[in-house]
Amino acid sequence: MSDALRQLERVRAAEPRAVLATLVRAKGAASRSAGGQMWVGESGAILGAVTIGGCVDARVIEAAGEVLATWSARQLVISLNDDEAWDVGLTCGGEVEVLVEPVNVRSEEDAVIRRLRDDDASQPQPRMVIVGAGHVAMALAPIAGTLGFETVVVDGRERYATSERFPGVDSLRVGMPSEIVEQLGGGAETAIVLLTHDYKYEIPVLRWALRSSVGYVGMLGSKRRAAAIRALLSEDGLTDAELARLRIPIGLDLGGKSAPEIALSIAAEVVAVRAGRTLRSDRQES
Repeated sequence: MSDALRQLERVRAAEPRAVLATLVRAKGAASRSAGGQMWVGESGAILGAVTIGGCVDARVIEAAGEVLATWSARQLVISLNDDEAWDVGLTCGGEVEVLVEPVNVRSEEDAVIRRLRDDDASQPQPRMVIVGAGHVAMALAPIAGTLGFETVVVDGRERYATSERFPGVDSLRVGMPSEIVEQLGGGAETAIVLLTHDYKYEIPVLRWALRSSVGYVGMLGSKRRAAAIRALLSEDGLTDAELARLRIPIGLDLGGKSAPEIALSIAAEVVAVRAGRTLRSDRQES
């Protein structure tokens, strides 16, 4: 489910009417991608952001009252000087275009809501499949959810994969990890994160994942363990190109050692890979 639809459920609880603002264009050096969205409720409550803050979001909030009063959408074209552009993620002056639309949030027939649902059904949502329901997974799942990933936690141990340990996760799956991961499938928008530290679970998952089209495959472990894993998989017939897709040690080298810090480094690497960056980790793990 898209962020806008997730947020809609929260807006519905408190607001009968709101506006949805969507960044449709950003022009300038190192332009931000379109798609940022923010809800502004009739009471003034704010959820989400069109940009990363600053003058654009402030101007959208100002326009929200007029849009609700007239029940008519507005297209805002906002020119930015260098300082304002920096605030919203452009490296120098530019221009952003924002669509501000009124929404009857409690009506399934509202045109904006229908469009959001149609869009959600037609654009594959990024998915993070976390294999292993330990402490790093508990920290990683909410980060991934915040980043817009559908989150799936997989573990063979029923007492670990529980809603108490993973509140808010999209799906908890208990069973043989390799079977569940293959059933889930996935393409370039899927990230598979192995946190079990157990060969009997890891190797079968890796045999499938490294031969699939999933966009990211990472595994918790040291460089010594990485060499052993790659040797085992090579004996199973995986090619050098397939083995090169495995990211172990997992995560960018941010210097952290705690479970939340490792989770942050994993999420950062997944984002970097999706963006086409070639960053690699020098993490040393025991």
